[in-house]
Amino acid sequence: MWADLLAFVALAVAVWAPLVTPARIAVRAVLRHVMGPGARHWARSVQMGLSLGGAGAVILCWLTLGGMAALAAAVALLLGFLLVMDLAWRWLPHEWTGALAALGLLSATFEGRFSDAVGGAILGAGLLLALRWWWLRRRGIEALGLGDVYLAAGIGLFAGVLTISWVLLGAALTGLIGEGLRRLRAREPETSRFGIAFGAHLCAISVLLSLTGLAG
Repeated sequence: MWADLLAFVALAVAVWAPLVTPARIAVRAVLRHVMGPGARHWARSVQMGLSLGGAGAVILCWLTLGGMAALAAAVALLLGFLLVMDLAWRWLPHEWTGALAALGLLSATFEGRFSDAVGGAILGAGLLLALRWWWLRRRGIEALGLGDVYLAAGIGLFAGVLTISWVLLGAALTGLIGEGLRRLRAREPETSRFGIAFGAHLCAISVLLSLTGLAG
């Protein structure tokens, strides 16, 4: 019964997520870049297509694999949106990180792992907050945005205490490697305008660990 309830909530999230303001801004920006100024008239249609596609994926998972698979599909959709937004604009909208956290809390409550989930959220958000404070105090810059903190909390609710540690470590390593490769490819020394998209690395590592069966 609870799995079907989670699936219903996941379906609602899948329908809603592509229609909120951040999605509208992203779709219009992409269409304008690809098709020119007149492409904005297609934005609503593209959003509706994304919404229907997400709903279809969740329903398919629900009917074939069950409620937890439907929840996983909705989470993957949110992580995908967050990954793209962070890579393109270094923006992790609260609408999506909040939805991720809400799904995590519901899942943890129904699965009976509430303590581990809250511990994972506290650990993930706490470590990034501490790092953010340290950089602000020592260097006077924001090395991490609050969006990264909220995202880590949402992922921690799914991953739990142990796995969120691996997620943070993996994201830190891939972020450093990616930044190092970017600087090696640069013909002359440069500073990235936006910094490392750490949230995108959090999303990618979370999906990777889930697919390999290591995430909670």
